[in-house]
Amino acid sequence: MQKFVKSACLVLLAGWIGSDTSLAQTNLPAPGSTNRPPVPRRSIRRFSGKILSVDRQAKTITLIESKTVIGISDKTRISKANTRLSKKPTTFDDLAADQLVTGNYHQDSDGKWQADTLVVGDPRQPLEQPVPKTFVAPVRTNTVRTNAVPTSTVSTNAVH
Repeated sequence: MQKFVKSACLVLLAGWIGSDTSLAQTNLPAPGSTNRPPVPRRSIRRFSGKILSVDRQAKTITLIESKTVIGISDKTRISKANTRLSKKPTTFDDLAADQLVTGNYHQDSDGKWQADTLVVGDPRQPLEQPVPKTFVAPVRTNTVRTNAVPTSTVSTNAVH
C-alpha cells in the first residue's frame, strides 16, 4: 500500500512539473487579438489643508501648505463637514480662500490631480445644527426569584 501511495505522489509531482504552466507566463494578449491587458488601479491619496486660491475658469483649487493644484470635476462629491442634517448641498462656487478642506484625489492620464471627494470645513468644529436627542425607555430585566425565605421574616426565637 505504501508503494502505491509513493508512486501516485511521484506521478502527480511529475505531471505538475511537466505541465505547460510556468511562473514566467504573462497575461499579455497574443499579437493581433482584441483582448487588452488589465488596466492598473489608480492610486487614491488623501489630502488636507487650507485653500490658497480658487481658479473658477480652470475649476481648480490650490492648497497653501503643499502648493498642490487639485482639479474639481463634475464627478467630485463636495460636502460640508458636520452637516449631516443640512439639506443645502455644497457646490464649487461656495469654495473660497482660507477654508479648510480634506478629501481624496487621484492622478489622471494627463498627470493632473483630480479630486474624488472634497469636504469643506473643520470636522472638529461643532455641528451647525444640533443632533436631536432621542429618549430611550428603560428596559425591564428578568430578576432571579428563589424560594428562599427573606431573613427579616424568620424568627430565631420561635418556640415549638
